[in-house]
Amino acid sequence: MDVAKATEFKNLGNQAFTAGKFEEAIQHFTKAIELNPNDHVFYSNRSGCFASLKQYDKAYDDAKKCVELKPDWGKGYARKGLAEFYLDKLDDAISTYEAGLKLDPANAQLKEGLERAKEEKENREEAQTNMNNPLIQNLMKSVMTNPKTRHYLNDKDFMTKLNLLQQNPNMLQFLLQDPKFQEVFGLMFSEGAPEEAAGSKMEEEAPHTHTESHSHSHKEEHHGHTHTHSSHEHHSHTHESHSHQQTTHSHSHTTSTRMQEEKKTSSSHLSEADQEKAKGNEEYTKRNFDAAIQHYNRAIELNPLELIYYFNKAAVYQERKEYQEVIKIVDEAFKVAEENNIKDFAKLAKLYSRKGNAYTGLEDYDQALFWLDKSLVEDNQQKVKDERRRVEKLKKDREELAYQNPELGEKARERGNEFFKNGDYPNAVKEYDEAVRRNPKDSKAFNNKATCLTKLGDIPGALKAVERAVEIDPTFVKAWAKKGSIHQTLSEFHKAMEAYEKGLKIDPENVECKEGLSKVQFAVMYGGGQGNQEERAKKAMADPEIQAILRTPEIINLLKDMEQRPNAPEIAAALRNPDIAKKLEKLVAAGVLKMG
Repeated sequence: MDVAKATEFKNLGNQAFTAGKFEEAIQHFTKAIELNPNDHVFYSNRSGCFASLKQYDKAYDDAKKCVELKPDWGKGYARKGLAEFYLDKLDDAISTYEAGLKLDPANAQLKEGLERAKEEKENREEAQTNMNNPLIQNLMKSVMTNPKTRHYLNDKDFMTKLNLLQQNPNMLQFLLQDPKFQEVFGLMFSEGAPEEAAGSKMEEEAPHTHTESHSHSHKEEHHGHTHTHSSHEHHSHTHESHSHQQTTHSHSHTTSTRMQEEKKTSSSHLSEADQEKAKGNEEYTKRNFDAAIQHYNRAIELNPLELIYYFNKAAVYQERKEYQEVIKIVDEAFKVAEENNIKDFAKLAKLYSRKGNAYTGLEDYDQALFWLDKSLVEDNQQKVKDERRRVEKLKKDREELAYQNPELGEKARERGNEFFKNGDYPNAVKEYDEAVRRNPKDSKAFNNKATCLTKLGDIPGALKAVERAVEIDPTFVKAWAKKGSIHQTLSEFHKAMEAYEKGLKIDPENVECKEGLSKVQFAVMYGGGQGNQEERAKKAMADPEIQAILRTPEIINLLKDMEQRPNAPEIAAALRNPDIAKKLEKLVAAGVLKMG
């Protein structure tokens, strides 16, 4: 083992990597590994090279070895997660990023990687939902089973469009201009779709068995909460006959019969306490808060063991923003529940969430999260989960605001620049992250971070950073040039052209934007081949802007004329329209439309 010689090869590898000579860098890192196979950094650096060359299987192998050698190093998990992401192992990537964040909670690459993987997983699940669309399933079945259309399965153009439809059902209007799709749909509807697949079959509501005590209900509705409260929930009144309950319980009632019985129920069946609560609800709705409180107090006097009365009373004070009073009322309810051994978990959960909301109003977010968590333990309600997420964001925003200091941010950016000059991109990224935490409006720090991440092979992270830079400063020409370059790397030529053009509007003589635009225009016209165009088209169909263009009536009509009447004078007239010409140019650049 020659550690010194291995370090020399590592330094040569870093230099080659910085120059974009990834294959040469791999050779140097390989020699370093041969001399010192126990250094995790060598595997990490070589993994970055393989990722830059899009050889993600090899990038994964090196990243995995890096983590094995240094399981407490967050950077290794970032390398492994990135490779898993591009190998379509999204669940593995999410697990890897989460494991890394347990070790290094502040690591920005891990955070961004995790967010990106989760977002991609959600997009995939949405795409799968589209594929389960009954209409598309019937279409596929019709194509495969009908002898008149079965040969379309070997038609490359038809299958490409069918794949686009599976990913985005909104393409249907556009694809119906295609004679082949017109034929398929015509045959499908003439055959008739299966009832279950077409979604025409509805399930009938199953009969219910009810006791007399369940035959009526009333609402407890306050401040966004609606709950059904039936008479078995600790009312002060009882029913006439236990034997009648048993008799009724032994028979099933149809839905219509049950509804008729419920309609017959009137307020006279309610206990006096419930009538007071109902009056309180009515006054609350009218925002007569003093009157509402009087009715809720009366309800509590009549039946002090009903927790919902406290909950509703607290809602009035919540609405008044008298949060300390809310806490006082809820604590009183807790005392009642404890002294009388009341174990109604759903109602206790409501009270916990009410107390959590009060602490949110007091901006005591730690206490708010504590009580919201207790509520979720008792009753896992979506509204409470949504509120918890909102409180977490409020807490995070306040902490980030308290951390801001533009002067310290500028110093961090300067430290990042020094690391960048020395080729130490990981540490440069850390300093740029510190810079934007200290000053979230520092567009230069975001742009510099994008440059570093590009060199580290984290292209999605680089794109996110540069998009933040131009969002902060739309006149930042260097950032537009960087954005165009990143989109070109991703073969998103329509977005690259748009970025370069925006930069040139600000500075018509900018060399980076002019050269970048020329290169991407050449790539659109001559580069990539059929396979590349299809891959770009498939990716572009997920772009909301492309989807919007394809839904535009004038574009739909123009594409139809270009296919069916290529010499029609309307085509030339439409192409003279700058807006339409621009949209067509974007479709061509995206690979969705091929001219010639």
